[in-house]
Amino acid sequence: MYKLIQLFIEISALRKGPEDVPHYPIALWFSAGLYSTIIFVSMLIADSVSMAFAFTFYVLVFNAVFIYILLALFNKSERYVQTICAEFGASAVVALATLPTLIGFTIAQERSQDPSSILAISYLLIIIWSIVLDGFILSRALDKTRSVGILFSLSGFTFSAYLNQVLFP
Repeated sequence: MYKLIQLFIEISALRKGPEDVPHYPIALWFSAGLYSTIIFVSMLIADSVSMAFAFTFYVLVFNAVFIYILLALFNKSERYVQTICAEFGASAVVALATLPTLIGFTIAQERSQDPSSILAISYLLIIIWSIVLDGFILSRALDKTRSVGILFSLSGFTFSAYLNQVLFP
């Protein structure tokens, strides 16, 4: 599992892609478990257990369905396991990197203070990193240019943000 975590870090640094992920169901279960655990813990920082469960389920299902549809549209369905594994694993790395910022926002909220500019900028940079990373993964999985992958990633991010507001007002 150490090698798999190391691979997720390398994917997060845009050094390796989904094609480097082993096509094993255990890798998929591990990456989904790792990602869901980190998302769940990060949601617990500011929300209830039931909201954390609901949001974690939503994030996993949205990503799985979105990637499945994209791969199917481009006749690349055979790449699904590796792509979703890379997505979950790399997103786990990003989510872990987001934790200090989320804790900072929560502390500021508890003190009834506005979050610092540093927190806001760091959160913005993490969102940009996440969109570029997802675009990188999608571009490699779909055999498209990075800009096309980022466009799909931005579309998915926007649609997910909209659904998030509808489902979790």
